[in-house]
Amino acid sequence: MDFWDGRRGERPNVRVLVVEDDDEARGVLVTMLQKLFGVFAEGARNGQEALQSLFLVHPHLILCDLQMPRLDGFGFVRKLRGDPKFGRILTIAVTGLAHPVDVAAAREAGFDGHVVKPLTATTLARLLDRAWDMRDAGDMPEDAA
Repeated sequence: MDFWDGRRGERPNVRVLVVEDDDEARGVLVTMLQKLFGVFAEGARNGQEALQSLFLVHPHLILCDLQMPRLDGFGFVRKLRGDPKFGRILTIAVTGLAHPVDVAAAREAGFDGHVVKPLTATTLARLLDRAWDMRDAGDMPEDAA
């Protein structure tokens, strides 16, 4: 079922964590998620900040840049996957790195998917659908649902 097909009103409880070191890019993505889709979205500037935000946001979907200071996306997702409470959250690498080697490295680190910036509304809708379906199927930890 497509996000645009009328389930929109049922999804305000979907929570998204946007991990991006560029303030403008992070702000645009958070605003798109809030205004276009009506979901809760919060931003973090790097992987370290994102790890701390997990306990406040309890996201269903994490959109994470790869190249960031302090703790990059690779390090973040490795730590995330090692945490039984948050390790099953749908986590997508959102990056300008589009070479097949980069895609493979993101998968190897533990990302569930890889999309190239900038994200479109259609891509966001698909990712929100996927997170919603995982939530409905019980594929997320209790605290994230």
